[in-house]
This record gives sequence, C-alpha cells and structure tokens, in this order.
Amino acid sequence: MGFQTHLAHPEQKRVFSMIPALEHANFVRYGVMHRNTYLDSPRLLDRFYRARKDPRVVFAGQMTGVEGYIESCASGLYAAINLGLRLRGRAPLELGSFSAVGALAKYISGGAESDSFQPMNINFGIMQPWDGGKMKKRDRYRAISERSLEKLAEILKERKGDLDEDNH
Repeated sequence: MGFQTHLAHPEQKRVFSMIPALEHANFVRYGVMHRNTYLDSPRLLDRFYRARKDPRVVFAGQMTGVEGYIESCASGLYAAINLGLRLRGRAPLELGSFSAVGALAKYISGGAESDSFQPMNINFGIMQPWDGGKMKKRDRYRAISERSLEKLAEILKERKGDLDEDNH
C-alpha cells in the first residue's frame, strides 16, 4: 500500500502498528510527501503551453505547474489540439479564462507571478468571475459552468472546419 504523509518514519511505524492487522507487519518503506518538479511556466510558456523562446516546443502535464490528474490530461489535450492545428497551418484554439482549461493555461502562462509561482488545480477562483449579479455560491458556480459550455459550443461551431479530423 502506498501513501503520502508528513509523519516521521518512527511515528508512521507507531501509528500503523496500532491497526490490528498491521501490529506485526514488516514495513518495507515508509511514506513521504513528494515534491513535484515543475517549470517556471509564467516565464517560459505561453497560454498554449508552447516555449516562449521556441514555440515548436510544447509542454504539458505536471511539469508545467498544473496540479492533478485531470488537469494534467486537460493540459495535454489542449497542447495537442493546438499543436495539431499549428501543423495544419491553422490558428490556435483560444480558450479564455471563461473555461476551466483556458483559465488554467492563463494561470501557468502568466496569471501568477514568476517569483511566487506554485502549481494550481482547476478551480473557480482562476476563472473569469461571474458578473451576472449576486447569488449563492452554488448557483454562481452553476452559472459560470453553463456560461463556459455555451461559449465552448460557440467556439467549436466557429472552428468546426479547423477541428474536424477529416479536414486536414
């Protein structure tokens, strides 16, 4: 079984040995908190996950400063779609901060100060705020989500020819 913890190794042995099934267990290795290595993305990457100095080089995933499995997959998908568009001579797909994926791309490419840059999960706090009046948080988040889906549908309709698999 693997886990991450801030507990020191002797404390891990003490705590886990308190579990009846593990009281006589031989622990092969104790858990530690991992420290991710990531790029200084605000300085090095643009909002399409391309290297600022050489846009032919594209990064994605945890190394860019996105935090989480879904976020890593989303950054890879967004980077791959835009790489495919570039290779076909098309303009990049612009996902603004109205969308979770676009907001995360904006964050890693300059939405955070380079000196204090830390990895980020997708969250409503980095997305374009709701300007449709005061409402409960749950309703506001629903409205932001619906706005995102509507805008994404518009973009996909406008870019259909560029994004069709058969149109390359």
